[in-house]
Amino acid sequence: MAGLGARASSCTACRGTIATVTGIQLTEDQINELLSGHPDWERSGDGVERTFEFGSFVAAFGFMSSVALISEKLFHHPEWSNAYGTVQVRITDHDAGGISTNDLAWIERVDALL
Repeated sequence: MAGLGARASSCTACRGTIATVTGIQLTEDQINELLSGHPDWERSGDGVERTFEFGSFVAAFGFMSSVALISEKLFHHPEWSNAYGTVQVRITDHDAGGISTNDLAWIERVDALL
């Protein structure tokens, strides 16, 4: 990911971390390519969303724990909610001003969990 650097984040959830990686905002063509490669994700304004369904609360919470570890490694955190076996996730890059290379890297790692 050439051209990316560490800097302080304007993302409220990321403040106080040592460093974050600033993503590069994706073009419309790149966003369409991301979505075609990850068809369970849908565009929602300046981000992308997906709903995950699991057979139990424990399975959903285990998934969220795994995603939390990915998020910490990438310094990129989702907006999400959980109700029993359902996890709703939204990801965007506040620093880049929309969907970025950070979102793509994050989605690839999260989808690989399944």
